[in-house]
Amino acid sequence: MTKYEEISKDIRDKIHSGIYPPESLLPDQLTLCKTYDCSRMTIKKAFDILAMEGLVYRQRGAGTFVMKNALANKQDASLRDYEGLTKMMGKKHISSQVIEFTIGFPNAKVQEQLLIKKRRASIFYCAVATS
Repeated sequence: MTKYEEISKDIRDKIHSGIYPPESLLPDQLTLCKTYDCSRMTIKKAFDILAMEGLVYRQRGAGTFVMKNALANKQDASLRDYEGLTKMMGKKHISSQVIEFTIGFPNAKVQEQLLIKKRRASIFYCAVATS
């Protein structure tokens, strides 16, 4: 297991155990670098994994926060889950075509799930066909 996988597992365990409760601010990258004796890039990769799992989100200039629904997203995902369809299919060509694109305003439930406020509530909806 790589260093960033170990770090993401440790932070994930701390989220699930309640050490980092929902909506709490995680320690900054420099603090975590000292804690785990690693580079900022390693911490960033660990945060990327946690973000893909839906456990954390980042706000530029504010930091990285635990998602409200982090405990509902409790799962033991590995990096293999995120290798991507292209890598799994080998050298086959994958193409996409936009079949619908609209701009709308999400309802309160969608706003909560996306962690957006009413003043920033416009959202893009896009349907894509992949072949």
